[in-house]
Amino acid sequence: GAQERVMRIRSIWGLGGNLRCIISNGCGSVPTTSAPFTVLAPDDPICAGVTCDADVNSDGNADQGDIDYLINVIAGGDNPTLADPDFNHDGNADQGDVDSLINVVAGGECP
Repeated sequence: GAQERVMRIRSIWGLGGNLRCIISNGCGSVPTTSAPFTVLAPDDPICAGVTCDADVNSDGNADQGDIDYLINVIAGGDNPTLADPDFNHDGNADQGDVDSLINVVAGGECP
């Protein structure tokens, strides 16, 4: 049932390296490719739970494409990257999120 880009893992053996997952359902199982895994210190800012990633379409750039993507998602369009449409974290997915993303893409502060 996980549909988030970030997962919290309660227990794991080792302190880092590469991690591979096995995804299973009623049709069988498939392993993922190996990916780097890093254990963060509890005081690392990313552990606060709220991040500001303006690359909502996950193409490697924060630009007009991300703004267009967010507008489409808020309007009910597809969201293959599972981006959170509530970019400014105010509890609503609306024009305020688009405005916040425009600000960040233009070099402004994260909401």
